[in-house]
Amino acid sequence: MTQDTTGRIVRWGLPDFVIAWLAGVLVGSFAAVPVAPAAHAPRRDQVAEVVVALFVQSAVSILVALWISRAKGRGSLTRDFGLEWDWRATTWIIWGAVIAVVTSAALSPLTSLLPHNDRSQDVVDTFKASNGVGLALFVVGVLVLAPVTEELLFRGVLLRSLLRRIPATAAILVSALVFALVHPLLDPTLGTLVAVPALFALGAISAYQAVHTGSLARSIALHVGFNLVTVLSVLAKL
Repeated sequence: MTQDTTGRIVRWGLPDFVIAWLAGVLVGSFAAVPVAPAAHAPRRDQVAEVVVALFVQSAVSILVALWISRAKGRGSLTRDFGLEWDWRATTWIIWGAVIAVVTSAALSPLTSLLPHNDRSQDVVDTFKASNGVGLALFVVGVLVLAPVTEELLFRGVLLRSLLRRIPATAAILVSALVFALVHPLLDPTLGTLVAVPALFALGAISAYQAVHTGSLARSIALHVGFNLVTVLSVLAKL
């Protein structure tokens, strides 16, 4: 526990990160069940499942983090976890895209070894069959909801909890490693596993900026830029 400048005890920590993350994943997964397509359903039906899971997961995690802040912290996502937006951070979107391009190029020898039927192609095929609304919601989810939610959890709750216990450098590296490893945990495909080094690089740089500035604005922008490269690569194949 720590005490802020007003004397209020801040009691949130690592277990609260786990609660917020797990709540989002579990509720998002259950919410997607009613719209999950049958085995031989058209691919356009799969878009609804992806979109519902993404939107519900994000909403639940943010709401749980807000409850944690009000019940155990300063009562504000900004004061507790640094969640805010500064338009001056917009230029960091470019750097996020650079990270994605550089790490993708560095990992291309491994990526080339993946089987052609890897799930990344399934994603492209799914969105080829989607209508405009489904595709638009997917883009909004990947470029807005996912960056905000994941930065709030990993560079907000998790990183700041670690900073109370271990030195900053260790906290940055541990939070980045956790961030990188949860993706193949949720999506255990070869493509996601190969992407772990790229995700670790994004997590480490974003965490450093969060520690350096005390704000999540730059890390959110970095995350948006990183995801933007993926979205553009999918759209280019439609």
